[in-house]
Amino acid sequence: MKVISLWNPWAHLVAIGAKRFETRHWTTHHRGVLAIHAAKYFPPEIEGIALRKPCRKHWPGRCEVAFGAVVAVALMTDVEPTDSLQARLEGQGNFDEVAYGDYSAGRYAWRLDHAVRLERPLFIAGHQGLWNLTAEDEELVRGQMPPGWPGTPAGGPL
Repeated sequence: MKVISLWNPWAHLVAIGAKRFETRHWTTHHRGVLAIHAAKYFPPEIEGIALRKPCRKHWPGRCEVAFGAVVAVALMTDVEPTDSLQARLEGQGNFDEVAYGDYSAGRYAWRLDHAVRLERPLFIAGHQGLWNLTAEDEELVRGQMPPGWPGTPAGGPL
């Protein structure tokens, strides 16, 4: 299972379904299940963002969220340039989504659908870029997926 490490509050926002696009300066061909890892590091300037609108309406506080752990799983269904997406999101009145990412020119938005927050975060070291869970850790994450989740193949577990 592929994983991406994100700083909080972004990882938390994906986990609760409030953030559906992760913006990056690089694209990927990966589509399908993507685990969301909340980085252990929480830069002070990012903590300030978590306390401002629109993040603060979803931010329970640093003591209430996991750091250094896989906190969610989502389906990555698309990647598109941020410049075209930003205009579309703003046209739909989705200003919060725009506030949750960096939509400057030359960047990419990874679409994350059907996010599921893990009841028991998996505390493991994160990495930069896309990385893979070990088979053992993947099994722990799979065991927390609800029956019928769209990332689960028909007739069996992920």
